[in-house]
Amino acid sequence: MAGNRSQTNDDFLSRVDEYLPTDASAIAVDASEQSEPVAGMDLPNGNTFYLFSADALMAASHAVEDLALDEANGTLLVVLQDFDNFTAERECYALLAATIDDVEVVGCGRKPRRCGRVRFVTAGQTALKDFWVVLYQGRHTQALVMSRQTHRANAFEDRTFVGFYTFDARLIARVRQDIERLLRGESPGLRDYDRLRRIDRTVKEVHMVLHQEQLALESALDKLPFGRVQPRVLASRIDSIVHRLQTIKTMLPEFKTPAASPRKT
Repeated sequence: MAGNRSQTNDDFLSRVDEYLPTDASAIAVDASEQSEPVAGMDLPNGNTFYLFSADALMAASHAVEDLALDEANGTLLVVLQDFDNFTAERECYALLAATIDDVEVVGCGRKPRRCGRVRFVTAGQTALKDFWVVLYQGRHTQALVMSRQTHRANAFEDRTFVGFYTFDARLIARVRQDIERLLRGESPGLRDYDRLRRIDRTVKEVHMVLHQEQLALESALDKLPFGRVQPRVLASRIDSIVHRLQTIKTMLPEFKTPAASPRKT
């Protein structure tokens, strides 16, 4: 199986920093859809959902494109909402198409004029119109930035997106298959994005519950030796933790399909 031999989160974020405006932001999204600002782009981690400004999303996208140029092989699949967004990237994608094996750009609206070996695919009235995806599969490195627009905004720079990035080859292969199935009309949406979003919410909910309950339990345990709390109260607190975690467990999606093998390049 192809794998990332050298790519690390720090390496990737260093690339992102080269494109990142000082006022761009990545904001951690918690289980209840609230958000907390991330203090700088050196803190995000792969496989976790964030609220990205348009500038931050573009910086992460350019970092993936640079990985493809460095490796000089493999395939790049890009979903950029509307083909109008391709204009500013035309020169970059002409170079990419001349360097790697295949570049496919998916969007809505009128297709751009011919651009070297770039292949254009119309998304039509599918769920892809809300997504921004840059998916690279090379011989030694794979990377994906995937996000969904959170609100309507005419100007791209005013938009925000909820999404993640990853270097996991199996996950990247599944997302590619998801996109291809949707384009063929075999699926109404991007199931892996929805599944991963549910997992992300569940993980963050569990962390929140464990943190809250840890504090309460530590307080109760400190009081127990001095008789300031009854054992039955402590037992009730433990039962409450179990009940809350059982409830959270129902948030997890079902895993009914086997993991896809990475695309060979």
